[in-house]
Amino acid sequence: MTTRRIVLAAGVVACFASAVPPARRAWAQNAVENRFDQLDKNSDGKVTPDELPVVEFFKRLDLDDNGETTKAETAKALARGAMNEASSTDVTRC
Repeated sequence: MTTRRIVLAAGVVACFASAVPPARRAWAQNAVENRFDQLDKNSDGKVTPDELPVVEFFKRLDLDDNGETTKAETAKALARGAMNEASSTDVTRC
């Protein structure tokens, strides 16, 4: 349930980040980073499928397909619409 809320919040933040003034964009980036830190359970700076077990959503975040995603990679994927591509079934399984 907590992972679901984190994923949903990160997606909402990413959706609005490109359409808002720079100050709000900085806030949105900070929110994405905070959510990433919550998912990064072992604090190694990467989120793996063990930490985000929703396979289809994780694949959308892992842009270079190396089995892990970093803060920068996650932010880039969300900015490109990773949440928009996620089905409601994917997100509710988080």
